[in-house]
Amino acid sequence: MAPGVSNIMFFTYAILTGVTLSFIFLSYELGTIFQAFVVAALMYAAMAIYGTVTHRDLTKLGSICIMALIGLLIATLVGAFVGFSDTMFLVINYIGVLIFVGLTAYHTQRIKNMLRDANESNQEDAVRKISVYGALALYLSFINLFLRILAIMGRRR
Repeated sequence: MAPGVSNIMFFTYAILTGVTLSFIFLSYELGTIFQAFVVAALMYAAMAIYGTVTHRDLTKLGSICIMALIGLLIATLVGAFVGFSDTMFLVINYIGVLIFVGLTAYHTQRIKNMLRDANESNQEDAVRKISVYGALALYLSFINLFLRILAIMGRRR
């Protein structure tokens, strides 16, 4: 996909997600949303920094998180039909937080390495594509981290 087209698609997706997420203001108190956002932003920033500066290879962590994400999706689908107890709801959301924190570190390191390799071989087109891919991956990690934390904090009332 051409970089211009992928940019348009990314921004369209971001706008649609923003419109969809605006409905959280109907379900949660403003203070709870703000607290969840701050917690998510701090966790996200810490893991993005960790993914950037660590010399540990996070590939195995990324694989584990992706497999766990598939399990989380299956559990969420089952829960949508069967229903969750409050305890199961919290457990699934805490696991979701761990998954998206891990994915943030993994994606940050992966993007850094991909950009380094593309820059070393002077592949400007690849750099643009990696940038859009990276923005989408990190955006999705943050949104999902925020929603999981919001669900946990919103249930504590």
